[in-house]
Amino acid sequence: MSRTVHCHISGLLQLDSVSSSGSFLSGTASIHGVSFNVGDDFSISVTVNYYNTIREEFSSGAVVFCSGALIITESSNDHPQLSIKPHFLVSCPVDPQETTYIEQLPAMFPPTLDFTGAVSCHITDNNNGARMFGIDLSIYKEKQLGQVLTESCRIVCMFDETSSRWKSYNLPAVARVLHVTGNIHGFYKAATRLSLCMIITELSYVSAPSTAPVAFPATTSAGPSPSKSRLKMWPGLPTSPSASKKRRLVTPEPESSSSTTLPGPRQSESPTPSVLGQMQAAAEEATPENRPKRKKKAT
Repeated sequence: MSRTVHCHISGLLQLDSVSSSGSFLSGTASIHGVSFNVGDDFSISVTVNYYNTIREEFSSGAVVFCSGALIITESSNDHPQLSIKPHFLVSCPVDPQETTYIEQLPAMFPPTLDFTGAVSCHITDNNNGARMFGIDLSIYKEKQLGQVLTESCRIVCMFDETSSRWKSYNLPAVARVLHVTGNIHGFYKAATRLSLCMIITELSYVSAPSTAPVAFPATTSAGPSPSKSRLKMWPGLPTSPSASKKRRLVTPEPESSSSTTLPGPRQSESPTPSVLGQMQAAAEEATPENRPKRKKKAT
């Protein structure tokens, strides 16, 4: 029985054969640098199906950078078949026809896998003491009689025992959900099952193992539920649920009527009558008739 599963893959591939029909490109490619091989060569063959939007030219033997979805088709009597649906392919800026083409390229590291899933089992290799665990990835298949059917595939995740980084890590508990990133390491046979294997480079815990449902005690409190409780407000703001959401300006009331002094009517800014009288008298004194006469000097 075959199972199809998707996870993200990114890295370098070497195209072995390429055929194009319009914008659709199909062919085979090789993943180099793996340690667990199936045949005599330390490489894994994959099929590539790419929608070449810009119709870039690719030739056999070219090394490309790929980012896309990995499709794993398991078989009960053979190793899983791998195929890739790239989001994009980027060719290296060197002519594949040159005799020194490979020497001009960077080192070929196996591609990186990235996915999230729950731990399904623990695996111990007595030959090299490697610590491994399996994660089963599932996708939707169909719905029959009201039940959702899925297809799953197992990826074996291995700690790098040569690195001191993982010495303090224990195998994660079964059913623990993890986010795992790592490089393809080949195929590993656990019992009678041959699965894709990867070396962990990043590991993060998403959730704790699932347990029995937690029973919450019933409450008889008449107060508001925690989800509807209000945040603590500044004392100057209204806290009553019936209070308006908008702040209103309120004129403070006087403490008592006896202590309140009401302002009197506004006084006219014109001079008072007494002042006018004084000004008029001063003007009359300044007239020539009222001025004192200057005495003539005797001759």
